[in-house]
Amino acid sequence: MLRGGSTVQAMALVQSLLPGPEDAFGVGLVLLLIGTFLLANALVFRSPRRLVAEHFGTPRARLATIRATIFQRLQAHLGILFVMVGLAAQLYGHYGAPPASAGPRPFPKEWVGIVLFAVVTLELGGWWLSHALFLRHVREHFRAHPPALEADLALARELGELFGIASDGNDTVPSYLARVRGRLGLQETPPAAPRGPARGSEEGFV
Repeated sequence: MLRGGSTVQAMALVQSLLPGPEDAFGVGLVLLLIGTFLLANALVFRSPRRLVAEHFGTPRARLATIRATIFQRLQAHLGILFVMVGLAAQLYGHYGAPPASAGPRPFPKEWVGIVLFAVVTLELGGWWLSHALFLRHVREHFRAHPPALEADLALARELGELFGIASDGNDTVPSYLARVRGRLGLQETPPAAPRGPARGSEEGFV
């Protein structure tokens, strides 16, 4: 009996926290709008610069573009989640609400505000998560495939920017590359002799 009473109390608490059928339909519409926008932003809206670059086959893109791709995938998942929850809320609002009264139904401002706050929080958390996943995968890739940073100074600069490795005025190429390798968890390797014009110079490296 105690267990059954606790279950009833828990269900009553959940029902008191969720919107009622009279508000669920409007909240579902808002969730559908937000989910559709997130899906469109992740799948349809693309930068014209990226489209031109893909068409003409420009050289290797910066690593930071991978982070944006990870965030777009996360937005697609969030968009699908919002669409599904919005449809479920509309069904609940349509079939669970009592017959419509003669008076107008008020707009659920409080619940819409909660939904918008949740969306902003999830977007900020998603950006942080995508950035953390991006850095972790970059570390794993370069640990499995150690780069020859002495022969690709542009990549070394890019990695330094990604991992927040600031340069002081006394940095030389070997000292800066050592700090980049330390942040990535790479073993020290002797500098390779360049076979041709390097993509950067020792003087004025950073």
